[in-house]
Amino acid sequence: MTNGKQQGESRKELDMKEVQQYLDYKTILLEEMYSLATISLQGITDKAGNPVVKHAMEIAQEFWARGDWYKAVIASLHDVIEDSETITDGHALTRKVEEIKFGTMRVSEVKKNLINKGHDPEQMGISVHAIVDAVVILTRSEGTTYFDYIRSIKVSGNKDAIAVKIADLEHHLENGADIPDSLVSRYEKALDILEK
Repeated sequence: MTNGKQQGESRKELDMKEVQQYLDYKTILLEEMYSLATISLQGITDKAGNPVVKHAMEIAQEFWARGDWYKAVIASLHDVIEDSETITDGHALTRKVEEIKFGTMRVSEVKKNLINKGHDPEQMGISVHAIVDAVVILTRSEGTTYFDYIRSIKVSGNKDAIAVKIADLEHHLENGADIPDSLVSRYEKALDILEK
């Protein structure tokens, strides 16, 4: 009986080692997410003519420095759906993030193996849905007024999306010497809405 119990414990230890290895990849995964953002936003500039991806990476680095992995990923990708020509909706972003999370080769097979071992892929290291949901919330739909968009972020209750949008606006205000007064006023009003 003891032998069976020891084997069960040994199996759990092996599984935990696999889980730990997976969790240790967060830094590598973050770099991959940054690459996805860089490739998706290449050549795209903001209203002041600055590269959109530079802005996204600077916000992401602030969250990473604070140890907030999720917000770092969300910040790096927050403009991708709205501005990219290759990732135009949540489904496309989900596919790309899953490829990064599970490896581009046999993504569904890797997920199936994790499930067969009793692991929930969404609970291991990163939740693809948590990332994509926040990025979708941060994407302004065509025809939506700016302040309706800001209010929708607030109403969503998604703390990650709200925090990233606040950091986005603050970054624009701190680093936007080139931005017109009308945008400064707009960003300050948006911050008031989000911070209430």
